[in-house]
Amino acid sequence: MDLVVNEWVIHDLLGENGDQRRKETWLFLEELIKRCDRIAVLKGSPWMGKAYRLMRREDPLTRSLSRLLHGILRDSCKTLSFNPWDISSIPSHLREHVPDEDRYLIELYLSAKAEVLVTTDDKLKRELSGFEEIKIRLRDEFLAEYLKAEKGR
Repeated sequence: MDLVVNEWVIHDLLGENGDQRRKETWLFLEELIKRCDRIAVLKGSPWMGKAYRLMRREDPLTRSLSRLLHGILRDSCKTLSFNPWDISSIPSHLREHVPDEDRYLIELYLSAKAEVLVTTDDKLKRELSGFEEIKIRLRDEFLAEYLKAEKGR
């Protein structure tokens, strides 16, 4: 499964959303490595900028989690990496429903032909819920299902 995940991953790894979410995101990344799943990223995007800044953190736990994420980002079997010129524009019927700051996520999702966009943005999910070409899931519901499948193995 190809995924687009927004910046919640970075904020969780930093511990900004609490210890429980940090642990869930760590487990998500560990499970992503075990499966044939991949994440799609856009070079030069705000997401990638935050991911690289994560490496500069001094505390041992964040540095360890950063190494896990960066191992995934450097693995072409785990990451679909796009250059800005490889990305298609959002179709006009979607454009008015997507805030400017989220356009790159939708463009990445469509260009990667991803199966799901995982977000914490309730408003974005509501705005795009009527469009069949975008499957969007909220972080908590997605991770509950993703990690539950891991426990069932």
